[in-house]
Amino acid sequence: MRRAILIVTGVETLVWLYLVIGGLNDALFFTKGYGKEAAELANFVFMLFVLPAAILAISGRLLLVAALLAGVAALLYAFDPFLRLMALIAA
Repeated sequence: MRRAILIVTGVETLVWLYLVIGGLNDALFFTKGYGKEAAELANFVFMLFVLPAAILAISGRLLLVAALLAGVAALLYAFDPFLRLMALIAA
């Protein structure tokens, strides 16, 4: 379980880098002028969920809490672009 959490948090870290770098350059197709806000949201999710999950998984303690935090971060990372795309389609 520890290895799986570390893999998930590693992938979430790559998603965070993509959102921050793309958001600050306003190069994300689903933000359309809201790149800074997308980068801030990515930082918020990374600091509150991904980083603590990675630290708990590295230490090997509270693995269920780490899995829960990583899962919440994955849901937030997945739903933010989806909701932005739906707003673009509806507009």
